[in-house]
Amino acid sequence: MPSLRFYFDKILEAAAPEVERQALTHIERLALVRRYGDFSLAYSTAVQGKLSYFGDADGYIAFGTKMKHHFALGDPVAAPARRADYIKRFVETAGSPWFVQVGEDTARVLAGLGYKVNRLGIDTRLALPEHDFSGKRNETVRYS
Repeated sequence: MPSLRFYFDKILEAAAPEVERQALTHIERLALVRRYGDFSLAYSTAVQGKLSYFGDADGYIAFGTKMKHHFALGDPVAAPARRADYIKRFVETAGSPWFVQVGEDTARVLAGLGYKVNRLGIDTRLALPEHDFSGKRNETVRYS
């Protein structure tokens, strides 16, 4: 017997604005991540189950739908010059979607569209080719 929760989820998800989903294959998503995935969640957007994709063959916004709302995960995986366009089109199509764990550039675009942006932490970046992992200070990082 199906769960009552799944029944209500289906009803509420059907009430969300209709968003055309792009049928990108796993291989296509990973190729876009290799090319444009310059943020920490990029890989997760390509491989995480139960996500949908808004965009085209040149880029996408990964999102999920719950309780009548669309939730975008991370920044758009697209050429930096085209990211603002993906965001604006997604907002127009998805009817006030929520954005989770986005970078400063995406936050700026969203603020320009009337969104209130809350910063709840920082995303630490480590330039691997230039970083020196030697010494006591980096022991934890070496073995993580």
